[in-house]
Parts: sequence; C-alpha cells; structure tokens
Amino acid sequence: MGGLGAPLLRRDRYPRLNHPGAFTALQRRPVQGAEAAASFEAALRAFSKAGFGLAEACGAVKVTSRLALTVGLERGRAVQGLIPETEVEVEALPPEAFPHVRRLGGVTDPETAWNFSLDTSVSGLRAQLRRARPR
Repeated sequence: MGGLGAPLLRRDRYPRLNHPGAFTALQRRPVQGAEAAASFEAALRAFSKAGFGLAEACGAVKVTSRLALTVGLERGRAVQGLIPETEVEVEALPPEAFPHVRRLGGVTDPETAWNFSLDTSVSGLRAQLRRARPR
C-alpha cells in the first residue's frame, strides 16, 4: 500500500499502528496461504457463477472489497469521533473559488454518501453483467 495509500496509514494518525510490525505488514500483501485466500476464492466463485469472466470477477471482488474497507474505515473513525477523511474545514476556503464545497457544509450524514456508493457499485456491476451475458 505504498504510494497513495501510505498517507492514509500514517502512524501519528492511527495510534494502533504503533505496533512495530503493523505498518510494514499493511504495506505488503498480508493475505497468504490457503486459509487466508479462501474468502477471495469464494468471492471469485460467486461472481463467476453470476456470469462474469475471471478477469471481470476479479475486478468485481476488488471494487467491492475496497468499497467495504472504505465504508468500514469511515464508520470506525466516526464512532471514535474522528473527522472523516473527506471532511473539509469549509470556513477556511474562499467562497468564490469553492462555492460547491462550501454548500456541502450542511451535509453531515455520511450514510447518504455510503448508500450512494453502494448503490452505484451494485448498479455498475449489474450493468457490467448485462454486457457480459446479453439476453
């Protein structure tokens, strides 16, 4: 998870990552072995059974996994009272340069964004599936 993922996992922002090996483990592929790969196999099988080819099934597993991890991370941070990654200090932004962002200041329900993300993902997967197996 180097590159773009690294800033999200800074030790100073997530004290639980202060374990000596935690940060290194999260930068590498921690899922190894038959038991660890069983859920990936089950997900590939489910998407393949639904009608996706292997490459598309793999993409579907990745997009759903990433979405689930993102929502889980945001919900976990919300429970802890931490500011979500997507929240901006709107007052500090000049109104003429950021009119849309400033209007978002009153939108505080993260469930709306999570539901939109999930609905969009499911709709996109359905559309991909329809293209994969024409009726």
